[in-house]
Amino acid sequence: VEARGDSMTVDSEREIMVMMRNPAIEGLGDRPFSLFGDRIELTSEERELRRVLSLGNARAVSDDMTLASDTIDLRVEDDLLQLAMAWGPSRPRTTSAAQRISADSINVRMPDQRIREMFAVGAAIAEGDPDTARFQADTVDWMRGDTIIARFDSSAAADSADATRLQQLVALGSARSYHHMAPSDTSLHRPAINYVRGREIIVSLEDQEVSKVTVVEQASGVYLEPRPLPALPPAAPGTGTPSHGGFLYWEVMELLQGISRRGDVVGIDLVEVSPLYDPFGITSILAAQVLLNFHGYIFHERGKRAVARPLLAKTGAGVT
Repeated sequence: VEARGDSMTVDSEREIMVMMRNPAIEGLGDRPFSLFGDRIELTSEERELRRVLSLGNARAVSDDMTLASDTIDLRVEDDLLQLAMAWGPSRPRTTSAAQRISADSINVRMPDQRIREMFAVGAAIAEGDPDTARFQADTVDWMRGDTIIARFDSSAAADSADATRLQQLVALGSARSYHHMAPSDTSLHRPAINYVRGREIIVSLEDQEVSKVTVVEQASGVYLEPRPLPALPPAAPGTGTPSHGGFLYWEVMELLQGISRRGDVVGIDLVEVSPLYDPFGITSILAAQVLLNFHGYIFHERGKRAVARPLLAKTGAGVT
């Protein structure tokens, strides 16, 4: 490794080095990494680096992920990272191409500097972006639990510098997960939604996408599959100037109710109803229903004002 900092103290007898004021550690080799913090301590045994401790605004960066926390503790053997631990009040968090994980503490097992398992303990949360190439989603995939275990397949990248792939996510204790999945009818370009709860949830991934969700004990949840909507007839076909994107029926009713409350309506003119364009009479029935409801709103508000007028007169207040 290569170490640098504006201030450095070395205890050669105890084999301890302390760096402060913009300290940084750079791991060299085929799989480089960087470590930053307010204070970094290095501990060696027989001149071999064994431990690197970053205190305050700690951040470890590698090709696989970025780990940020108040404190990061790295264990080293044969000049390769073997273990990373993070904790602190601000909650450690990891960010990778596939997932974002946060918890009260995070333990990453990485034999020979290749990530195999990550243990996020204490109100753990994992989030990931759904596969937008196959469908459109407006929210992220997420998983929550007392503990989340992330397992990685690092064998494919053993002889290269490629990042390891996330293989499995496991949530333990009060587990919940919400994932977007490819629908049966892929032409819809809308995802199926899988939300489950249980004591343990196992999410398996293939090519970084969710392929299977397994729930163990106390299982409950819902699976929603999109379906194409049937062709619906227009609500008012009998009009001389049809237009797309008009008001819905209940939106019109709310609008008319609001008009009735604002003052005394003295006239109504409903136009553009043409029975010749509507042999089934749908538009005429709709128009009559709108007028009937509007009359009901008008007289209802008039009745309320008639009751309120003498009461307000006694108090000297005006009536509008």
